[in-house]
Amino acid sequence: MKRLLFCAVLIILSALTSCDDMYSDAFSDATPKVKYYGYVTTTNSLYSYEVIEDGSLQQIGSPVTGLTTPRRIAVHPSGDYIYVAAGGSILCYKTGDDGALTPLAPLVNAPISYENIAVHPSGKFLYAVSLTSRDIYAYGINPEGTLTLISATTAHVTSNCKGLAIELSGRRVFISLPNSDSIVSYLVAENGDLTNVKISSVGSAPGNLVIHPSGKSIYCAGGGFWGRGILADGSLTATVGSGSPATDILIHPANKYLYTTNSASGFFRNYNVSVTGSLVSIGDSLTVGSSALGSIVAHPSGKYVYFADVASLNYRLVSYTSDAVGSLSFNTVTTLFTEAPVDIKICAKTIYEN
Repeated sequence: MKRLLFCAVLIILSALTSCDDMYSDAFSDATPKVKYYGYVTTTNSLYSYEVIEDGSLQQIGSPVTGLTTPRRIAVHPSGDYIYVAAGGSILCYKTGDDGALTPLAPLVNAPISYENIAVHPSGKFLYAVSLTSRDIYAYGINPEGTLTLISATTAHVTSNCKGLAIELSGRRVFISLPNSDSIVSYLVAENGDLTNVKISSVGSAPGNLVIHPSGKSIYCAGGGFWGRGILADGSLTATVGSGSPATDILIHPANKYLYTTNSASGFFRNYNVSVTGSLVSIGDSLTVGSSALGSIVAHPSGKYVYFADVASLNYRLVSYTSDAVGSLSFNTVTTLFTEAPVDIKICAKTIYEN
């Protein structure tokens, strides 16, 4: 009897080992591949695209329509989730291996109308601001991608919020306050809460923000365009560079070049960025066939830059190719819309193919 029991145990263990080997072999045969997907908000819709190697965009399925004032998009660092500020809600979506979106439970905080959102580099937190509120909202990102409120902090007693940017290190969050001509920064606590506020007076009506990956300088669009140095305590130093008024700002993935757009013109402006954060203009360029530019985004490889054309009756995305010195040349009109594009984001997602 004992011998039979021993043999049975050996057979079971052998079967389990074989299954484990089969799983390991199957996994080891899978090749990781990074695919790129683009997501675009328009006046009432959300579009999904596959980014093709030549910089063009191929639409994935039908757009999500009937949204309430969709604004900025935020991409989770894993590439598994995207978030959309839309009226009094933050819409949550899971990204499939093919780029298609599956809706998750949204976060609803009406009557707040979210303007800007950003995901913390750790992937643990999401921050949101609103032009109809003086608060910045901190949310925890749950394992399944949904959101839970951590706190709501009053950014300023007299000014609503617009721009939002997070240091690549994740240490500090910066918010622009257009009504008070200032920028406020917060230290990010371990649980995602915001502490140690610093307020710096800046130029007229600050809007969208971008922080250099070095964490040494911040750039602001709005009534003007300028850059400031960032001190260790989160306050800002004197201007390190300035230029013509801008709507949106992009730092090229090479971290050496900066571009701005202006919704009042079809020009985009190019700058070299020095190690100190100072700017040197390398010229203005007129986007082909455009009279008004909005959002701007770069392909993570740095090879392509995409502009949202918001000129009436000419709504589209335009792709430009970036060369080794940051100059841009027209590539293609990637897609046309019947309503104005609002924001563009590109998601890098790792998939496994056998």
